Amino acid sequence: MRSSRWSSALVAGLMLLVVAGLWLPFGFILPLHEPWLLHAQYQAGDIPTVTLTGIRSLHYMVPYAAYLLSPDNFLGYHALQILGFWAKGFLLYLILRKLLPENRGLAALAGVLLIIFPADNGIFIQQATLHHIGLSLMLLASYLFLIFRERRNGLLFALVLVCQWASISIYEAGLPLMLVVPLLVVWLERRLNR
Repeated sequence: MRSSRWSSALVAGLMLLVVAGLWLPFGFILPLHEPWLLHAQYQAGDIPTVTLTGIRSLHYMVPYAAYLLSPDNFLGYHALQILGFWAKGFLLYLILRKLLPENRGLAALAGVLLIIFPADNGIFIQQATLHHIGLSLMLLASYLFLIFRERRNGLLFALVLVCQWASISIYEAGLPLMLVVPLLVVWLERRLNR
């Protein structure tokens, strides 16, 4: 157990180095028009509202969180993007470690590949922050679901639902992944049952 935590911490650190290696030459791209417009709206006091239903009901909360982190510049966007880059890679690593415990190297490699995919500078634009955060939340929900399967804790299941709702309320591309996650239980148990 101790070596597992140590290896996970090592992989987390290495993934952070990969993100930094990508970010330094490419990450500080000036935003296109949408972040500038949103930034002006937030400075004028136009705060986004949250609805519990509808597609992308949390869509504007990510840029607003970025604005709150750094109201005078776009460093908040960069911080959220860096967090999203790192989280999606590390969470995929943790999920694959549960699915393929004997194959740590493959899990780490898949996590690094998810960090750099797609391999162009389009992943650094400010609008992509929504994609990174949405995918990270869906992967977090998937990982929590795997832990819930082991521990049967109601709080964990509530966190799974909240993360899934937040993910698809930011960016709906996680819907197919949400439908596939229960199949992970079949994979882990190597059988179909109730």
